Amino acid sequence: MTRSFGGSLLFAAAMLGFSSVPVSAGVIYGLSSSTPGTVYTIDAATGAATPVVSLTGNDDTSMVGLEFLNGTLYATDVFTPSSYTFGTIDLGTGAFTPINDQGGSFNWWSLAADPTAGLFYAVDFDAGNNLVSVTPGGVITGIGFTGVDIGGLAFDSLNGILYGVGNGDLYTIDVATGLATLVGSTGATFGFRVGLAYDPDTATLFLNGGDNDSLYTVNTATGLATVVGPSSAAGILDIDGLAVLPNATTESPEPRSLLLAALGGALLLLKRRRQSSSI
Repeated sequence: MTRSFGGSLLFAAAMLGFSSVPVSAGVIYGLSSSTPGTVYTIDAATGAATPVVSLTGNDDTSMVGLEFLNGTLYATDVFTPSSYTFGTIDLGTGAFTPINDQGGSFNWWSLAADPTAGLFYAVDFDAGNNLVSVTPGGVITGIGFTGVDIGGLAFDSLNGILYGVGNGDLYTIDVATGLATLVGSTGATFGFRVGLAYDPDTATLFLNGGDNDSLYTVNTATGLATVVGPSSAAGILDIDGLAVLPNATTESPEPRSLLLAALGGALLLLKRRRQSSSI
């Protein structure tokens, strides 16, 4: 009987460590290259885009990068009266707040974020495709040259991998050196007008072509892209910025409560068994 109680205790304790489950897939957002620029949500099952808000406080957007960090939406290549800028977008009002002038560059076509490091990555086309890191406060640090033209970036936070896409090919990019390594062809031609985003809730890499406004999933082992569907049947929306707002991982209360009750019961029975044996 003592072995049985001990086994119950070990089983219950082990199961308590597996009570966290993902709620659901993250929400995909897109940003158009247009005047003044519009934020959309994109259906992961169909590719259909729904407008959320148009930007204010800027003139236009052009070949943009888009990314979330700590629940805040950031964008690159948003033109304010004097320069192209990196800054934040208020999803409630559309207000764009510039943070820096991208080091004087007019072409940061991509944006990705490592939530653990609290850093963004962008590729500065004007500086010869130099990978840079950017703090949320706007401090820019050059890392190294990718060796290829990059139109979209996404960071796989589950495995610590930075992906880039350009000229129809998928790459991994070394965040220490900036060097890009070819994974494979996506099987489609997107040029530089492309958005890339990673959903950690479903471990899915998404791609949106700005020229054909269609959503794809991308095989991270081969690079091959599989079409999900068009953003709009009515015409081109010019969505070439892509980001995923992940859902938080929460604890499942019902199984955890049951396991706690089982563990408490097992402890009580074991205590009674020991008291009975000592009489």
